Amino acid sequence: MSADVTALNRTGMALMMERDHDTLLRQIVDAAMRVTCSDAGALYLLDKSKGAPRLRFKVARSESVSTLPQVADMSFAVDE
Repeated sequence: MSADVTALNRTGMALMMERDHDTLLRQIVDAAMRVTCSDAGALYLLDKSKGAPRLRFKVARSESVSTLPQVADMSFAVDE
């Protein structure tokens, strides 16, 4: 089995087993970065809870930049 398929299988297992939402999201970004050989990755969630929908940063990771800005409070308005 290729390393990419193995990584995707591990991520799928984590989806079923991991109880901590933030840990799971970090694992998803890490796996995506490995599979795509990316230096950086980010994950946004669509938030429709407070009126107009917004994309909210949840995870930002980089292999080459050791200190990324805090993204937890960053969001962007989106049109539906």
